[in-house]
Amino acid sequence: MRKSLAKVRKNKKGFSLVELIVVIAIMAVLVAILAPQFIKYVEKSRQSADVKNSQEMVSAVQAYAADTGLAANASTTITLSKTAEAVASGGDKAAVESALSDAGVKGGKLKSSKWGANGAYADVTITVKTDANGNPSFEYGPDSFKNAIEGTTTAAASSSSGN
Repeated sequence: MRKSLAKVRKNKKGFSLVELIVVIAIMAVLVAILAPQFIKYVEKSRQSADVKNSQEMVSAVQAYAADTGLAANASTTITLSKTAEAVASGGDKAAVESALSDAGVKGGKLKSSKWGANGAYADVTITVKTDANGNPSFEYGPDSFKNAIEGTTTAAASSSSGN
């Protein structure tokens, strides 16, 4: 009798259908809970990449202005979009494009499509304004992008001043 019970137990390998359905149901619940959070983190990383890329463009223009100079009292706009490379227009367009290509940051495209109001799509603009001496200042648009840039600049300044 003992041998027959041992054989029966040995032959019962694997999972039952009910056990598999329970595991799949648990996994479905976990995915339903975690997927929205994951999507938020992916979008935040895309926005961080956009901010970093634009800061590299600003640094390139600042370095170019210090080395070569920009036209005085000019206003040049760099437009970033999701579908095309960065485009400079107006004012000292040639110098700004040269600054971006020299630094290797000309081909920037937006990673995030949620820079507009209420998470809608909007192109990002960086306006380079120069004073009478050719010193650049920068303005950003839309407001959500401006706030992201100013937030990272403020955070970097406060962390470096705290050391």
